[in-house]
Amino acid sequence: MELMVAIAILAILISIAAPSFTHLIARKQVDSFTTQVVGAMQLARSEAITRNTNVSICPRSGATSCGGSWLNGLLVFVDDNGNGSLDGGTDTLLQDAEMDYGRLTLGGSYGGSVTYQPSGTVTNNGNISACNDYSHGTNINVNAVGRPRLENYSASCP
Repeated sequence: MELMVAIAILAILISIAAPSFTHLIARKQVDSFTTQVVGAMQLARSEAITRNTNVSICPRSGATSCGGSWLNGLLVFVDDNGNGSLDGGTDTLLQDAEMDYGRLTLGGSYGGSVTYQPSGTVTNNGNISACNDYSHGTNINVNAVGRPRLENYSASCP
């Protein structure tokens, strides 16, 4: 009898805690996405300065092509001609990150590629915002100097 009461109490506690874990998992998806994108931006900036050439990041459409959504992954590559897309014969692929964040909502001004110049600056400053079903989101703001900065918000999704 005592065991049944203990199991019933445990079941009640688990049913109360389960929705909290759903919110936690959704928040961690946003955090994981922004961590991967910021890491790629830092790599691109560092490589642009080190190699003294343009390095771009773009949303991954396939294993070696730009386009699509940032949620599917990203490519970091040496962009010899500065056009913001990965050209097979001339550009060098530095990172191919396949991701699956299909439940996030994206917004911001960086729909295509982000190009870092040899000075470490970006060709255009902007942002990428990601938010989950519970309106927890993060903006990745990139200033003219090329440094990404994170800004959390709990408002409506973009």
